[in-house]
Amino acid sequence: MAAVVLAPYLLLGNVAPAGAATLAPTNTITPNSGSTAGGNDVVIAGSFRTTNRGTTVTFGASAVTRVTCAATTCTVRVPAGAAGTVNVTVNDGNGVATLVNGYTYRPTISSISPTTGPSAGGTSVRIDGAGFVPGATTVRFGAAAATNVSCSDKRCTATAPAGLGAAPVSVVVNGIASTVNRTFTYTAPVPAITSITPGTAPLNVATPVTVAGTGFFPGQTFFTFGTAAEVPGVCASTTSCTATVAPVGTAGTLNVTVRVGTQTSAAVTFAVAPLSAPAITAIAPTSGATTGGYPVTVTGTNMVGAVVRFGATAAAAVSPCTATSCVVTAPAGALGTANVTAAVGPSVSNAISFSYVPALQSPPVAPHSITAFPQRDFVSVAEFTPDAAPYTIEVRSANGTLRSRATNVQPVQVDGVWTMEVNHPGGVCWEGVTPDLAAGDQIRVISAAGVTSQTRVAGVTAT
Repeated sequence: MAAVVLAPYLLLGNVAPAGAATLAPTNTITPNSGSTAGGNDVVIAGSFRTTNRGTTVTFGASAVTRVTCAATTCTVRVPAGAAGTVNVTVNDGNGVATLVNGYTYRPTISSISPTTGPSAGGTSVRIDGAGFVPGATTVRFGAAAATNVSCSDKRCTATAPAGLGAAPVSVVVNGIASTVNRTFTYTAPVPAITSITPGTAPLNVATPVTVAGTGFFPGQTFFTFGTAAEVPGVCASTTSCTATVAPVGTAGTLNVTVRVGTQTSAAVTFAVAPLSAPAITAIAPTSGATTGGYPVTVTGTNMVGAVVRFGATAAAAVSPCTATSCVVTAPAGALGTANVTAAVGPSVSNAISFSYVPALQSPPVAPHSITAFPQRDFVSVAEFTPDAAPYTIEVRSANGTLRSRATNVQPVQVDGVWTMEVNHPGGVCWEGVTPDLAAGDQIRVISAAGVTSQTRVAGVTAT
């Protein structure tokens, strides 16, 4: 509530003179806003002389010409004023009371023309009223701002933004919104669907689609696929939207409609295709440690939405399956073979065999899998499970002095056997100097996890 400021003599004395004007602490002026044109009556609550003679009321600097007072109210005719707030002062001859910012003058709209236009916007609208200020007036259609606003004190022209349905037209002058608004009605064409891409959805799979057509409106476009609840469309324009078809459990066709505002399109059909059974053509690798935990790529056809199993155990997907491949994390398994299958709904693919092998140290303890060829300064590491790549292969003298190394060594699979080679065609090179392998040298293989295996060069090994 705005503050009430009393005349100084009322503040200095203990008792106000009999009949001195005071204002009520709440609901002082009813209504407390109106048109800049004035001419409307308001009621001021307070304590006043019962006679009207000598009672004056001002709104800002403008004096009221019609005042009718009783003991607790004064009814006054509001003078014209500019948009904004003003102090209201009452002087009944015995005292003065002022309500700071007690009344707000608001711009008003008396008419707009035309009152309808297309939902795409672009209609030039004339707005007549009072209290407009050139350069300080904005126009809104609902919550959207109009463009190309040009005003005199009693008329504005503006270009309507895009919209749907009925929108209240308002003006704001220096932050003060109009008190009387008019309605602009957007006319929208009946929307239509011309195509849906893709034209089918797999059974039981949520399917994103792109819908082309006409009459779409961003934020106000909703699609219905069959009997499912309507879903919002994400529209890039009035002719293209994306939406997601919820999983459907029965093959066949769906009627699809689009609703924009209150307008609903004619239905088009959309197919839900029976599931095609997935088929596996290859897996890589074809073997791995019983501990599981390593990636396996399964390639084939009709793999979207597939669940890959090793035997009866489902493998966790590394990423969603595409139509032609799934990358999964192998689960732990028993020593031996397991059938790898892919299932989409009730359809299950053919099986491809995967071999579970003992979980060896990575790489395993020498000398069985680390071989040195001194005459060629060639080192081969084989028959291990590559679960901690990349590797570093070092050559150290008998006393442990580093002589050379190869870093970032990646294992490759040759005929089903994991292998790493240094200083050999197809392998990697020593960094810096060639070690010139000699009897007694240490060869160390260090995994990314820090596990080390080593062997000693016993002598010249030829191939």
